[in-house]
Amino acid sequence: RLARAWAPIAMYLDDASADAVAWMPAHTSRQQVGTARLSDGNPLSDEDRAQNAEADRLAKLAVEDDRIPAASRSLLAAHASRVVDVARWIGVATLAANEYEAWESRDGTLTKVKLRDSEAASPHKRCQKRSKCREKSSGTKA
Repeated sequence: RLARAWAPIAMYLDDASADAVAWMPAHTSRQQVGTARLSDGNPLSDEDRAQNAEADRLAKLAVEDDRIPAASRSLLAAHASRVVDVARWIGVATLAANEYEAWESRDGTLTKVKLRDSEAASPHKRCQKRSKCREKSSGTKA
């Protein structure tokens, strides 16, 4: 079931039986000793918890040299937060610009209309407004 995880470990077990190794739940509390179960069915012991804590400590120590410095991580998190704030502001501003309601007089009657910041035009109409678009499509210069 977990062959990919166990295969590298098995290399280091030499002639030891696979029964010599069992999976255990991580991040357990003291209250789980005796009640939580290992993959081999045995109850979790204080020794199991101590060995798991040591394995965690050694794993963290092993990667510390390759870890991005805390100051860099904090700076990145601050920038990411700022990007989210600006994106949210752009969304709110765009909605307000595209949903702005005003009263307009049409044939002597006041009518509520939405005034948009800009009106979308089809690509063809946008291109017609620019002589360069016509030049590109015809291959000639004006």
